Amino acid sequence: MPHRNTSQVEFDPLGGTVHSDRAVAPNVWVTERGEPEVSREFDCLIVGSGFAGSLLGMALVSRGQSVLLVDRQRHPRFAIGESSTPAADYVLESLCDEYHWPTVRPLCRYGTWCEQLPTVQRGIKRGFSYFHHSPGEPFTPGADHARELLVTASSAELVADTHWFRADVDHYLAQQFQLAGGSLREQTTLAALQRGPALSTALHNAWEAVLEGPHGTESVRARFLVDGTGADPLLKSVLGVQSSPTPYRTQSRAIFGHFANVPRWETCLDRWGVPTGDYPFRCDHAAVHQIIDGGWMWQLRFDHGVTSLGFALDPRRWPLDETTRPMDEWQRLLARYPALGEQLQSATPVPPFSDENPLIRTGTMQRGVDRVRGDGWALLPHAAGFIDPFYSTGIAHSLLGVEQLADCLLSPASLQDDCLSRYESRLLGELDSIDRLVALAYRTLGRDPELLHAASMLYFAAVTTWEQRRRNGGRGAFLLADDGEFSRVVEAARQGFPKAGASPPEVDRWCRQIESAVAPWNSVGLFQPAKPRMYTHSAADK
Repeated sequence: MPHRNTSQVEFDPLGGTVHSDRAVAPNVWVTERGEPEVSREFDCLIVGSGFAGSLLGMALVSRGQSVLLVDRQRHPRFAIGESSTPAADYVLESLCDEYHWPTVRPLCRYGTWCEQLPTVQRGIKRGFSYFHHSPGEPFTPGADHARELLVTASSAELVADTHWFRADVDHYLAQQFQLAGGSLREQTTLAALQRGPALSTALHNAWEAVLEGPHGTESVRARFLVDGTGADPLLKSVLGVQSSPTPYRTQSRAIFGHFANVPRWETCLDRWGVPTGDYPFRCDHAAVHQIIDGGWMWQLRFDHGVTSLGFALDPRRWPLDETTRPMDEWQRLLARYPALGEQLQSATPVPPFSDENPLIRTGTMQRGVDRVRGDGWALLPHAAGFIDPFYSTGIAHSLLGVEQLADCLLSPASLQDDCLSRYESRLLGELDSIDRLVALAYRTLGRDPELLHAASMLYFAAVTTWEQRRRNGGRGAFLLADDGEFSRVVEAARQGFPKAGASPPEVDRWCRQIESAVAPWNSVGLFQPAKPRMYTHSAADK
């Protein structure tokens, strides 16, 4: 058996899992042939039973394929990547229609989720909220909501988007995969993995895997292998997948945890005398962004009293100091921004966190690979790359990957290679598009709030146009990644971004240039809300 290195906690951001039992080095992914005899053959072996792996498995099983899902951990387990969007809802609804999943469909709306799956925890998300903070100063909204921005995505609570309490959602979907006829091995590792001879002609040149789990060791074979593990794709050491040769423009790291006793931000605003009557929705019913110099804090509230809190920080402004404990850094950030410190002074960590180990801190979150597919294998989106949670793109992008990869694996053998090539090209282009939009947003953090307002309208123009096309039957790339003209608009905005110390007229000129440039993709009134920075509607109707 391979030697196991010392255990460490590992972060798998936005759509992945924190693995508390994962080895430091990927030494379990070896190519030595195992000893046990083959116990079963499968059409597909999926490694990683997060929501994307389970849904892909369900799609394949529903069309008669045999699928084995393998995971190191056991459900329920902690994971982040919790904030859904209208785009995610559209894709999940399409998957439910395509594969006839009545038990999954309630997840597409907050109202149906609460009514039909009350034990699967969630939170309501009406849109995005942004609040700009200055070091050492109390929060002030500024004239005409200058330091606030609320963008509505859902017209009412019943049809609202959701925050996914991933421990419950992933567990539920893994159960649905099993009920559909799939096989799940939890607390199971791959002791060996290689291509080898098959026991049947249908599995020529199949993958052979040796599994180690609670009930011993078994050997299985599969025609196709999917990596749905998230960070550090398992195929790297087996197939030679390398990190992307093109570094991402976005740079960020994170400190985060789950907490109880977190007062609503709205309650704090009321106490401070900040008027909220113009808000198009309750500001905590959102992915709350607390904007600071060179970073931001997310606040995602679940219905059962737990709140996901985390800082995402640009390491060029906030370099990682390994000698400082994560909680000490957290407290220094709260002390620097007193409104946040006051809001969170009584917040307490909840399991799996504790007073002794309340936070997880990461290094640089951005990662990518140079290949997404090969002979007999493919990566789901979160295994292929990750940018940042700023625009809550992770769930939607993973669901799109499930949809596209299922189409490929269910297509005739003669068409599969071309389909997988398109999947790879599109996925890498979508990651690049997300990176361009998020990197531009990070350049605005801590500067004039109008810069973020304008930069974020590029994202909202892209996503609302994509949603409308999707509603009308379109299947274009996520965030218009296949629209060359829109990509040129984003690049021009990046190239012309005002330098530090730019005058107010220079800032205003850049913002107006973006407003003019996005006009062909602006069908929801971006830049021109009835009340300044308060958008009452931005998504395509559900």
